[in-house]
Amino acid sequence: MSNPIKMNFIREFGDLADPYDCLTEAGNPSMKVNLYLFLFVISLIVAIIFLILSSPKKAKELGVDGKPKKHPRTTTQKTFLIISIIVFSLAVINIGVYGYLYFACFLTQFNKWYRVLSDTQGGITSYNEMIYNQQLLDKIADLESGKNKRISRFNVRLF
Repeated sequence: MSNPIKMNFIREFGDLADPYDCLTEAGNPSMKVNLYLFLFVISLIVAIIFLILSSPKKAKELGVDGKPKKHPRTTTQKTFLIISIIVFSLAVINIGVYGYLYFACFLTQFNKWYRVLSDTQGGITSYNEMIYNQQLLDKIADLESGKNKRISRFNVRLF
């Protein structure tokens, strides 16, 4: 669902975000920031898959303590474990870079952009209208998709 108020805001005030590389025209984190969050999720999933593949099979016979014996890891499983540790390390690095870019780059640039926007005629009003409209559109999309079947007072006030 497109948001005409957002498109209007970008058309009128989008050029204010041009000097800021960690900010989109609508005031959201740019792809430069969000890329590391995406890489974190992907590398975490890959690390978990390799960790599962590296686990040894349980033997059918019982050990001395009554628990099933575990076979030792094969060379392939050891390789998968090492790959899993490396990829998990990359996931930690990616979330660290994302946190740094979000707090050091995006938030500082967002605050500067918001100050410039507040000095512009109608900028803050248009920004708040855009945010409120997007929240309403998201709520309506949730209602239409059946995600939120419980009717609350807020949902009733929408219609």
